[in-house]
Amino acid sequence: MLAIRAFEAISRCGTFTAAAHELGTTQAAISNQIKVLEGRLGLRLFERHGRRAMLTDDARRVAARLCKAFDEIEAAFTELRESEEAVLRITASNTFTERLLARHIDSFQAVHPELEIRLNVGNRYVDFGTEQVDVAIRWGGGVWPGLASDHLLKLDFTPMCAPRIGFP
Repeated sequence: MLAIRAFEAISRCGTFTAAAHELGTTQAAISNQIKVLEGRLGLRLFERHGRRAMLTDDARRVAARLCKAFDEIEAAFTELRESEEAVLRITASNTFTERLLARHIDSFQAVHPELEIRLNVGNRYVDFGTEQVDVAIRWGGGVWPGLASDHLLKLDFTPMCAPRIGFP
C-alpha cells in the first residue's frame, strides 16, 4: 500500500521530492517504494527528465483512477471526523502561507476556538465542486468564472535574473 500511495503522490506532484514532502518521508524512501512497485509489476512507471518524473504510458492509464480512489478514501474518513466538528478548510499557495497566513492563523484561531482549521499548502488549483475546500487563496486577477473572489492585498513583483542572462 505504501508503494501505491507513493506512486499516486508522484503522479500528482511531478517529482519524487515533492511527493516525499507531502507524505512526510524522504526522497530515498519514495524512490525505494517505486522500485519495489516496478519490480512487482514488471514494468517502469516513470521516466526521469531532470528533476521531473514523467509517467510512462502504462502508469498514466492507472494514475487518474488511483487519485480518485485515494480521494474517496480520504473523503470517507473526513466525513467520520467532521460529523460533529466545525472545520474551516483553507488551501493557499506556498509563498502566501509562508509569508503571511502562518503569522496570523494563531490569532484567528484564538478568536474562533470552535473552528478546526485544516490548511492545505500548495499551488494546485482546486475544484470546489469535487474537493472539500472552503477557501482557496491564490494569486491572480480575481476573475474566475463560477467563483466569488475578494481582493486581499496588492503586491508588486519584480522579475529577477542572473546578470549573465541580461535583457535586450
